[in-house]
Amino acid sequence: MADQYFVSQPGAPSERRAVALRVRGLDVMLMTDTGVFSRHRVDYGTRLLIESMDVPERGQVLDLGCGYGPIGIAAALLQPGVQVTMVDINERAVELAKENARRLRLGRVEVYVSDGFAVLGDRRFDRVYCNPPIRAGKEQVYRLLSEAAGHLADKGQVWVVVQKKQGADSLKRELARHFREVSDVARSGGFHVYRCMEPVNLPQSPESSS
Repeated sequence: MADQYFVSQPGAPSERRAVALRVRGLDVMLMTDTGVFSRHRVDYGTRLLIESMDVPERGQVLDLGCGYGPIGIAAALLQPGVQVTMVDINERAVELAKENARRLRLGRVEVYVSDGFAVLGDRRFDRVYCNPPIRAGKEQVYRLLSEAAGHLADKGQVWVVVQKKQGADSLKRELARHFREVSDVARSGGFHVYRCMEPVNLPQSPESSS
């Protein structure tokens, strides 16, 4: 388990390298390392999610399980007016994401070590983007996406990418337990991108209850 990307402190010795993020007109280099997800390249599922995802001009967006940061960084580059938050349980990945954001001079980006929403309190987001840690197990993935449903702002959306052979159909059924609308918005290379809207039993905000 020490070398898995979904642990807090990967045990593999550091071997940093740069990889290219080229999608939607972006062409930037990101630093990666051993012990983080897809260290040799920005993986196909992540690139498909970036190609497909809607990024608002303003508001709060979250990269849930950010790794070294390609999704959150892409959102910040595509829409400089959004506030981007990135979280990951992997401390090495978080340091890389911070470094990549700093190097690209992205001021409206914050990155935290967190198991899902643990350090985010009751914050709400207009968009949550997630390439979930499938290898961490179904229970962990389902928990993260259930938590995401409870941390959306009004009219917020969760965007998830998953590979067909890694349980895309069962994940869609699970998402339908938490959202009234789950749309299959993109398919390519065996991957599906789901857009989830209208959470079931969304907690009422203080403003709406006053």
